[in-house]
Amino acid sequence: MRLVVVAWLAACGPPLRREKPAPSPPPVHAAAAPVVLKSRDCAPVDELEPVPYADRAIPEAARLAQRGLAEKRASESVEGNESTSHILMGEAAKDLITALAADPYNVRATYGLAGLYARVGAKQCALGLLTRLVRIRTMRSQTAEVDTHLDRLLGRTTALDPDFHELRADAGFGPIVAAVTNNTPLAAVPAATPGTITVVLPYVGALPRIPDIDDAP
Repeated sequence: MRLVVVAWLAACGPPLRREKPAPSPPPVHAAAAPVVLKSRDCAPVDELEPVPYADRAIPEAARLAQRGLAEKRASESVEGNESTSHILMGEAAKDLITALAADPYNVRATYGLAGLYARVGAKQCALGLLTRLVRIRTMRSQTAEVDTHLDRLLGRTTALDPDFHELRADAGFGPIVAAVTNNTPLAAVPAATPGTITVVLPYVGALPRIPDIDDAP
């Protein structure tokens, strides 16, 4: 009887394997809607501990800022190729943000990133960085360089910086001008009116506070 059962199993062959169902195709997503900027979004808050001079990677920040600004200028010179321009703007933002991670008080990176945000309609981001620039001015080692950039922002000694053309019409820009003109501090970041961001860029987050005493040599 045992031989009969073995012969029967051999004739039937190996048990049938259950086939795995084919994976479902990825869902088709609708085109992304324009990002609407609200006044509470993207305001860099000076809430981290100040960074002492000895811990700032100043040469590295300067190198990254220079590269980011070169990418920013390249994005402005690309004609008829919007995709390439947007890619260059994204790379510029990354390098400028990384520069601020190396040295949170780098003036060129702060101003350049503010201009980049202003160009794409991220007004609250731009106002946050301009507010920070005004605060950095209180650092004696940074005052002269900040003043050079503020001159361009306000057109005091050079032509107005075109990056901030649209931002100048925003109500939040007025307190920046008043703080610079009257040499007064800004207690809070001015609120921008809601608007539409035309290009989504990496956003800078919380940054170290401005030190009460500038310990640069």
